[in-house]
Amino acid sequence: MAAALREADLLVLPTVPFFARLLEAPMRPGYLAFTSPVNLAGLPALALPVPTGQRLPASLQLIGGPDTEALLLATGAMIEAAI
Repeated sequence: MAAALREADLLVLPTVPFFARLLEAPMRPGYLAFTSPVNLAGLPALALPVPTGQRLPASLQLIGGPDTEALLLATGAMIEAAI
């Protein structure tokens, strides 16, 4: 991630590798597969729901380098306004 963040201001990745589950559905493994590496790296991140036309939204994860919280929040606000 550090190498990628030297080339870009932010990384955009899915938050989870599947659509969200209904509350009554059983829990699936893999919910932390895409977020744990970011957390362990100590990088700031923001997860946003993204409409899909399906019953449940997908989720988008914005990841920034150190001290990019303001950029993450501003970018997240722009994405929310656009969708």
